[in-house]
Parts: sequence; structure tokens; C-alpha cells
Amino acid sequence: MHGQFECELTIMMYLVHVYLRPSALNAVLPDEAAAAITDSCRGQDGFEHASVHIGVPPYPVVGLYVRAVSLEAAEEAAAALWRHASSVHESLGGWELVRAEVPILRFESEPRDGLV
Repeated sequence: MHGQFECELTIMMYLVHVYLRPSALNAVLPDEAAAAITDSCRGQDGFEHASVHIGVPPYPVVGLYVRAVSLEAAEEAAAALWRHASSVHESLGGWELVRAEVPILRFESEPRDGLV
């Protein structure tokens, strides 16, 4: 095929942080939030795994591992997955999405102070 390009999209795994805030006074994210998210999102397009970081100020952060063709698509998928999970599980309904974004991680090129 001279003159034509075939483009195969590569699907990659992304960790997307879903930042939340309470939509109800005294909202508490349950200990089983990760399991509830996983139960409701299993089989949804791109979903792989969920983790919840309760002790992150000011509010909890949900980590969603998502397979997608781009960073932007992963962030959009994570937002949609949260909306789905929070609509299915009443225990998650007291929390609203602030933003969903892939965290920028900085890696040191040299170990610091004896850390390997």
C-alpha cells in the first residue's frame, strides 16, 4: 500500500487518580469502597483495578487502573467509571468527582541517601 499509512492503536495501562469531595455533610467513604468500585466496574470497558487512598488530605483519592489508547481517553474512562460506580453503590453516592487525571511522577536518576 504505497502512499497509505496503516495506524494500529496501542492500548496501554494508565493509573488515573480520581479526586473526590463530599456532596453530603458527614460523608464517609466506606472501607469496602475499592471492592464496591471493582464489583460495579468489572467488565466495563478498560477497567482493570481499583484502589482507594483514604488518608489523602483533604479528601479520599481513588486510583483506577484503566486500559486506553491515550492518556486523555484513560482520564475520560476513569471519570465515567467513577460516575457509574457511585450511581450503582449507594455507599459511594455521597462523593462527587472533582477531577480524574493521570499523576505526573518524578523519578530520581540517582538514589538518595542510601535509598535504592
